[in-house]
Amino acid sequence: MLLAALLPIIQPIVLSFASPENFFLALAGIAFIAVLSSEAPNRGLIAGALGIFLSLFGYSPTDGVPRFWMGIDYMLDGFRLVPLAMGLFAMPEILALMTTGRSIAQAQEMEPISLRQVVKGGLAVFKYPGVFFRSCTIGSVIGMMPGVGGATAPFVAYAAAKQTAGDPDSFGSGRIEGVIAPEASSNAKEGGALVPTLALGIPGSASMALLLGAFIILGLQPGPEFLVKHLDLAFGAAMILAFGNVASSFLMFLLSKLLIHITRVPGHALAPMLLVLVTIGCYSAENNPIDVLFVFAFGGLGVVMERFGYNRPALLLGFVLGEIIERYYQISVSAYGATFFMRPISITIIAAALLCLLWPNRKRILRYWGYR
Repeated sequence: MLLAALLPIIQPIVLSFASPENFFLALAGIAFIAVLSSEAPNRGLIAGALGIFLSLFGYSPTDGVPRFWMGIDYMLDGFRLVPLAMGLFAMPEILALMTTGRSIAQAQEMEPISLRQVVKGGLAVFKYPGVFFRSCTIGSVIGMMPGVGGATAPFVAYAAAKQTAGDPDSFGSGRIEGVIAPEASSNAKEGGALVPTLALGIPGSASMALLLGAFIILGLQPGPEFLVKHLDLAFGAAMILAFGNVASSFLMFLLSKLLIHITRVPGHALAPMLLVLVTIGCYSAENNPIDVLFVFAFGGLGVVMERFGYNRPALLLGFVLGEIIERYYQISVSAYGATFFMRPISITIIAAALLCLLWPNRKRILRYWGYR
């Protein structure tokens, strides 16, 4: 609804973000790596650096020079996001289900699920309105940035929720805020991604790329003139997104009592089915069997990282942002020179990133300067 209200005035805001602003916005995402790993920031930064290194494989985004491809044609396009994400997160969990044989929900948790409990879980969102609205804002803003990608929004929202919590170390043990934040931003990012899609003709996400193709097939060309000539269609698309969120939520409420039984399937029966789904999903992304091999390779990396306490989301965030940082840095230096950071919006983003980094140590800093 907010997006629909802002559509008539949002175009100049989007156009004000040039390559320096996009560079510093992506760089600010790296600052959240330390927040994602507040209990072990060094390991989080190492994982993030490894993610950035993995993003360097393949053609350079600016001059087209192939790097680290080792004579393998597959590596010319670099590592793919789907095999990396599936390997890091899905494969270690599948392996754990295989080795233990236990279900996701333990015996003490297998009590009957009533509709009242489902409604209570949904109403938990209203107990944390600050987390909800802040995460929606993060998702919308990041979704609006063409090229930054909405894939980073859930991680940034989770980090922000963890940063502002009274006891951040309890995240990862079942805190409901850790569910609300990434899911709220994930829903909101599609509304944000609609803005560059319609106003600039640049899809802000994979789903918006499909929408852009549909508009072109119908003879409509999204771009700077679209919001002037077809503002009614823009409002309609925003309303469809809002309706889709509400309708899918209602559908999940109806299906939740059935879906909860998946968590009670024994691990030795559930793991093979999940392994088949992961394999099919990775292959169908680009119809390339080599992607399946890399799922298992990154799965081994995920197991090692989990074993030694390295942050897997930090690696994925570094991988997603690495190419963006490199591309916009080179464009910014070429277009604006060494002082490309001397722009009002860029300075604001830098200040926000520094505040994010210093916030966990605010009490120590205040004591150092004589404040209590």
